[in-house]
Amino acid sequence: PLPRRLKVGQEIDGLLVEEVLHDARETLVYRVKNQRNGQQLVLKTLQPDMAGDSAATAALLMEAWRARRVVSPFFPQVVPVEDKSCLYYLMTWHAGAS
Repeated sequence: PLPRRLKVGQEIDGLLVEEVLHDARETLVYRVKNQRNGQQLVLKTLQPDMAGDSAATAALLMEAWRARRVVSPFFPQVVPVEDKSCLYYLMTWHAGAS
């Protein structure tokens, strides 16, 4: 399932939402903090109303698959997640201007 729309201060799978970075038509991107180790990460998922859209789900999964294959200090790295309760993927957080 897709996660509900998250707000700052809410938690999902041990990750605390600190900021909504991007709210697009199909996707949501959050800056989160891993409450176990304090690491700041980026969580990307689909908008809740995209539930049941197999093309959007496949696109997000393919994006995560491709991102795992790019190993570079200039590109966010996908962070493995155990025991996810819903569909999302995590990347390393890099502060700075976009």
